[in-house]
Formats: sequence, structure tokens, C-alpha cells
Amino acid sequence: MDKRFSVLIAATSSCNLDELCNLQLMSHLHLTGHLSEAICPLWVKTNDRHGSRYDLVGSANFCAVGEERFLITAAHVLRRWGTARRLYVGTRDRFLEIVDTARVTVPVNGPDEVDVGFIGLNQHAAKMVASGYSPMPVRAILTDSATTDQHYLVFGCPWKRVMLNGLTFEPAVYQLRLRSLTAEKHKELGISSERRIVLGFNQKKMLTHDNRRVSAPNPQGMSGGSIWRVIPIAQQQVDFRFAGVLTHHWPIKQALIATHAVAVFEAIRAFYPQLSEHIPRNTEIPTAHRTITTA
Repeated sequence: MDKRFSVLIAATSSCNLDELCNLQLMSHLHLTGHLSEAICPLWVKTNDRHGSRYDLVGSANFCAVGEERFLITAAHVLRRWGTARRLYVGTRDRFLEIVDTARVTVPVNGPDEVDVGFIGLNQHAAKMVASGYSPMPVRAILTDSATTDQHYLVFGCPWKRVMLNGLTFEPAVYQLRLRSLTAEKHKELGISSERRIVLGFNQKKMLTHDNRRVSAPNPQGMSGGSIWRVIPIAQQQVDFRFAGVLTHHWPIKQALIATHAVAVFEAIRAFYPQLSEHIPRNTEIPTAHRTITTA
């Protein structure tokens, strides 16, 4: 199963985009060109009177924390799975059923809503997923809350761009280059910039890497995907930090919304205290928002 980008899309409204595009994207974590390789499409298998079928329900991030391996996604993606259907990840030659328990944050309505979840994989599942995906190292996470008015790369799998072929699929990991809104704009929208990241996303006004005007695909299916902060560190050099989990598309406001990555890793720390030494510390997410339950 070959993973490849379908297209690189950038927002026309992004400030200083030309300057950013001229940078040689180099990372101390050696993640350049590989940020998409941790993105896994998540599927459910549904049986009805028409037979069995696989439906794409979202995206997930394959992540390494110490010796453990996790799938990190949006909580609503895991809740959508439910108990009546089976959850799968596509591997090289088949769909792998995920039998491990899913954990999700308890919904909190309002500006501090946190919408993340994770699945700790057993050794067999971790090995199978690793045959087609590269785990993101936990050291790559962004641990500060200064996320407004910044450049980001967004990765996920729009459901209309992932093609099924029998028991295998052709992945279509899309990359969007977007800029987050200012702190003032977050406040106007009633969203806490310390908990969530709002990205400007005008679906009909996008550019490809060669400056062709296009419309972006419907982002449905990208929920649970990753957003990476692009951080200039020197002339012709930038670094990348895993900043958040994509959770919502807000078309009327021309925005995509993500939950800060720290929230899901604090949830993992709470459930796997033996892994605490591997997870960078952050005290900015209130304890109440680390409450997790079974999906």
C-alpha cells in the first residue's frame, strides 16, 4: 500500500505565505516529507440487508509513546463507531479490526470543549499498523498554548478521495497549509484559544503548490487528523510540532477547528502513568478536561 499526497493546498488568505513557501522545510526531528505517514484512515464495517461494506469515519494519528503504540483521533469519531459496528485500519493487504478499548474525553460544551480520544494498541495490532504507517514520536508535540496567528500544516483523509478496491484501499492523505486566527478572533467566536485552535479555511479559494486556483475537497473524513505548527528556527530552516487534533469544520465561519494536542496526551498520561516520563509536561489544560471514559 503506497501512501502518497494527492495535492498540496494552501490558503490564499495566509499572511506571508510566499515567504513560508520559499523556505526549505527542514526538521530537527527528521519529519520533513513524512508528516503524513502517521495518518491512518479509520473505517467501520456495516452489515445490512445489502451485505457488508466499509465506510470511512475519520482519520487517526499513529503515535509512539515509549514502547506503546496508540491511535489518536477525535472523540466523536470513536463515538460514531458505536457498539453495533466494527472499527478497522487499512494495512498493506487487508483491513485490520481494532479490538482494543477506545477512550474518549467527556464532552464539555462551550469554549473549552475538548474532543479527543485514543486507542492503546496491543502488540499484534501495533505491528500490523506499523507495516503501513510510521509512528509519530511523542517528543514532537507542541507543549505551549501560543497557537494563534501561526502557520500550520493540516493532514487528513477526505472520505470522497479514498478509493476502495475489494479488501484494500488507495489512501488519499491531503495536506492543507493554513493560518490560525488571532486571539481576538477566537474570542469573538466564543472559542478558548488555550484549548482549541481555529484555522481560516475558505474551501473555494485555495491554491495548489504551483499556484493553480482550486476548491479544496470536502473535509469530511479529516476529523481526527493532525495539525502541525510550522516554526521558523533559522534562515531556510523550519521545525514542525504536532499541535492538535482536527475536530470540526465550521463552514459558515470558513474555519477548521482542532483541539490542542496536549489534551489527548494528558489523557494518555492519566490512563498509562508508567508512560508519564515520556510525555512532555504541560499544566495549562484543567484537570476537569482530562476526564476520560470508554467510547
